[in-house]
Amino acid sequence: MAHRPTPPQRLQAPVLSSPLPVIAAGLLASLLIGVLLSKSIGLGVAATLALLYAPVVLSDLALGVALWVPLVFVERVPAAGRGPAAVGIMVALAWLATLPSRRQAVAATVREHIGLAFLFVLLLIWVSVSAIWSIDPSATVETAAFWWLAAAIFTIVATSLTERRHLVIVCAAFVVGAVISVVAGVLPGTPISSDVAGTAEASRLAGSYGDPNFLAAGLVPAMALTAGLAAVIRQPRWRAVLLASAVVLAVGLLATGSRGGVVAAAVAGVGALLVARGQRLSILAMFATVVLIGGLWFVASSSSSLDRIRDFGTGTGRVDLWTIAIRMGDAQPVNGVGLGGFPEASGKYLRRPGRLQSGQLGAKLVLDKPHEAHNTYLQMFAETGIVGLSLLIGVILAAFRSTWMAARSFERARDPGFAALAWSVLIAQIAALIASAFISNPTDKRTWILLALGPALMALASKSNERTGLEGV
Repeated sequence: MAHRPTPPQRLQAPVLSSPLPVIAAGLLASLLIGVLLSKSIGLGVAATLALLYAPVVLSDLALGVALWVPLVFVERVPAAGRGPAAVGIMVALAWLATLPSRRQAVAATVREHIGLAFLFVLLLIWVSVSAIWSIDPSATVETAAFWWLAAAIFTIVATSLTERRHLVIVCAAFVVGAVISVVAGVLPGTPISSDVAGTAEASRLAGSYGDPNFLAAGLVPAMALTAGLAAVIRQPRWRAVLLASAVVLAVGLLATGSRGGVVAAAVAGVGALLVARGQRLSILAMFATVVLIGGLWFVASSSSSLDRIRDFGTGTGRVDLWTIAIRMGDAQPVNGVGLGGFPEASGKYLRRPGRLQSGQLGAKLVLDKPHEAHNTYLQMFAETGIVGLSLLIGVILAAFRSTWMAARSFERARDPGFAALAWSVLIAQIAALIASAFISNPTDKRTWILLALGPALMALASKSNERTGLEGV
């Protein structure tokens, strides 16, 4: 039987047989960005970032999340425009687009943390329905939207980091963002709070946030993460970078003059020594170096921010705001005055029985320009009652539990590197929440990113077939 020659196979036609569609799309995008730039620099910057960022986040969601994290630290800088918001939207869309392929893993994470998810949903419902009895319904609706955004950030981060390198990259990105926020404080165009502009307080480092206390609330957790990253990153050059970053963060913290930040740093240092048993020498060495360099700068500097740290007895009116928050919560202990209602309602509680510590200063913070309570937990009590505060504490404790269990699992698996990283995440979470006792930032994106690392770490710790260590980092 004669052998028939195999007919030549056709080459598969390329998806795009001509470069013209690509060129046309590029020209159209350029035209769109040009139009937006002519209307608003912020919109133009946002469109440019989204265009460049889209291929990255669609091809690697975890990398996209990591690249977004530093932008959280600079979202208040005018030069950033709406870029951070545009990138955040791209992350959310990419998470939704890839959800079908990750449905089982996401469902498993939710089942593993069903208690945390249940408490979070109840918290979202409670703060939202508080608009019914709120003294300022419009403020409640606006603030509730930030709570739903915080929940979305928590969900995306907790379910997107599925590999060890993802955790390392995101933790490193958090440190990078904190360093950038310090450097941005000495660059032109950085926002300065109108409350301190033209006063002695303006000499304090406000960073990219325009507020020294908010800046400090991000620096202390980042310092904790540098110690954990040093346990899994082996290359000397990168460890040197981590040490340099820790020094920048420590000096930045001192320059903020934030007493809350100093308290959070002290708690973080003690906590690190208590829980990270296998890394105590490394932690002590890093903290000693940072304290030495920071101390030298502290002595050499004559900044008023350092004088502020030295004198803890100086009144700023914060204690009076706390007193008013307690009065407000006592008056309506179950449901509070409604989410976002503290500034509007505070004047009614100014002349209740009991003397304010700062006298006229405290009254000014309430009457002339109503402030937040400068304490996340007291403000939650005042605005959402004991129900809202209890639900918030429940969510926080559940996230802590996830991080704690992950650290213990890594220890049992004889994986000291990732155990140290997990412990450092726990310390960072605690430091962020200690700092929140001195500012009102319940929906701070940085805090919810840190809390979301707990479930992500726990999912990694449960993968028994994953190799220990982190080669090549």
